[in-house]
Amino acid sequence: MASQTPTPPAGPTPAEIAAHLAAAITLIDGFLTRVGLDPATITDPQGWRHFSVGSARGRAGAVVINGVPFLRIEAPVMSLPSDRELILPLMRELLELNHSLPSSGALSIQNETVHALLMWPAAGLREADVAHCMQSVIGLADWADDRLIATYGGTTTPRIPPDEPLPRVVPPMQRPPGSPPEEPGQGLYARLGMPGFRPPDSES
Repeated sequence: MASQTPTPPAGPTPAEIAAHLAAAITLIDGFLTRVGLDPATITDPQGWRHFSVGSARGRAGAVVINGVPFLRIEAPVMSLPSDRELILPLMRELLELNHSLPSSGALSIQNETVHALLMWPAAGLREADVAHCMQSVIGLADWADDRLIATYGGTTTPRIPPDEPLPRVVPPMQRPPGSPPEEPGQGLYARLGMPGFRPPDSES
């Protein structure tokens, strides 16, 4: 008797995808509201929610990739250097950093911009997951821009403007009244019990 090829499990239905996307957006908005932002004022025409923490700027949204819905958080780190001789060393360093990052996020290149990025399955998403993802991405971007710009950002202006630039001025997240001073890599997410980002060369 000929063996049958196993049938792969079916992906989510269109209705399930829509429900997961809507739930992810609701959780994003709920978290942003809790930290002092009005989602209605920081949402662009494509549905991305823009925010800032310290010097880092980011955006949060929900996307579908290969039929699977995800929460997506990203923050620009720097434009690619205009000196072509620096691009290959930069790419190598990004790969080496990704190999050792003690974080859920990663460093990537999209068009002309280096990003800190994290995607999380939208199915079963919780608000604590949204907090963790934002902390990981913003902490990573805040750490990486100091490290990478010092080495690769001192050339001339970018060759072309980054695609889909984030706005230069976005409302900052507010820390609760009476909060203790923040430690590097921590931030207001600590009040949700989320560990702060630790760079690869930090002590545990």
